[in-house]
Amino acid sequence: MVFSESESGDFFLTGRGAVGRVLARPPAVHRAFYPWNERLARVLECHLLQTVQAPTGRKSALRQVEGIDEAVALVARLRETTARWRASQPRKALLEEDVRSLLQERFMDLGRPLIELMTARGY
Repeated sequence: MVFSESESGDFFLTGRGAVGRVLARPPAVHRAFYPWNERLARVLECHLLQTVQAPTGRKSALRQVEGIDEAVALVARLRETTARWRASQPRKALLEEDVRSLLQERFMDLGRPLIELMTARGY
């Protein structure tokens, strides 16, 4: 995994061999996934390209990370940003976005019944 953070608060995560199904995330968190057989140099190139073409349109310099403590702090800020965003979302809308994100192409077939089942069980 490669992590970058912009001065404007956008986070960029690029994974090689990482799982592509994740819970809903804030608009400021951008993720890209590549298969294990993708060359590492190509993955790093794509990560860099992603950081200069922020989908939110908020372009700013990347924060420089020097040392393990600053890297750990970056990941902590990412987690805090995600947790704060998730806590601010309406429960029903967040459940739907989580299910949509996890099921992806199967959402149209399985999404509504799963949401109804989870809602009935108190999730």
